[in-house]
This record gives sequence, structure tokens and C-alpha cells, in this order.
Amino acid sequence: MILLGLSLVLAGILHYFAVFAFLPFFLAEAAHFGLTRQLRRGRLASRLLSGFVPLALFWPVLSAMQK
Repeated sequence: MILLGLSLVLAGILHYFAVFAFLPFFLAEAAHFGLTRQLRRGRLASRLLSGFVPLALFWPVLSAMQK
């Protein structure tokens, strides 16, 4: 799990299209919740943080590149 989180962070840092890699994880968590009615907050939060924190940190760089 730690290596997966680190690889997602690294992917988010290296390329902003990596946010699309998080969709299968969110769909898997939604399917798990739909089947078991148990929300795994730790896994969901770790995937949110590992994916969107690097994007938020590099947002000024990305918006400058767009201009």
C-alpha cells in the first residue's frame, strides 16, 4: 500500500494526466461500499491525498505553463 501511494504521488508530480489513474481506485471503493456498506475512510483519504496534494502543489506551475 505504501509503494502504491508513493507511485501515485510520483505519477501526479511527473504528469498532470495521472489524476485519471485515480478513477479506478475510486470506482473500486464505490463498488466495495455498494456491496458491503462499509466506508474505508483510511484508504479513500490516502488515495485522495496521494493524488490531489501534488496536483494542488504544482497548480501554479501548470497554470503558468498554460499561459
